[in-house]
Amino acid sequence: MRELSRVFANQGTILPAHISRLCVLYEDLRIEILAAAELSIPLLDITDEHYRRHYFLRRCIATLFEFAETLRLLNKCGEFHIVRSTFTPPLVKHWDDAVLFFGKHEALLELVRNDIGGHFGLKAAVYGLANVDATNPEEIGSERRKCTFTLCRRNRRRCNHAAPSGINHRTKIRKVYANRHRTSV
Repeated sequence: MRELSRVFANQGTILPAHISRLCVLYEDLRIEILAAAELSIPLLDITDEHYRRHYFLRRCIATLFEFAETLRLLNKCGEFHIVRSTFTPPLVKHWDDAVLFFGKHEALLELVRNDIGGHFGLKAAVYGLANVDATNPEEIGSERRKCTFTLCRRNRRRCNHAAPSGINHRTKIRKVYANRHRTSV
């Protein structure tokens, strides 16, 4: 921590703010992924292990969106282009690949974050209560084949089923990209 003032010595510019945000978000994401993947954290599993895992999964989604936004803003920062010019060719390729990947998926991450990655809103609570399976409370909406975009309990992978708010993210993201393409032409 002592070295932070030296690392971010260029006060008065936006570059240190972008870089510090990227560092914080990276560490947040590392902690969130580890907490979501851990089988048991007794101190946090007081309610239920699944609740803790889903909580950190939702936080991962929110953090990924912020990370994507930060990469985009940093890449557009004029001051950063001076730093980028010192990158080796392999590092430039890694950077460009990351910017391209997160740029391609930033709108989707925002949609998913707004549906399931943010705070537990009223819409999600109403949906959850209306679709709880009394015989298996972990299977919300299983009779209607609805599950979260990120984790499908039935097949343990991403799926095309509707999200808790009833929005099919793949359909909605296509509309976002289509509208973006129409306005840019």
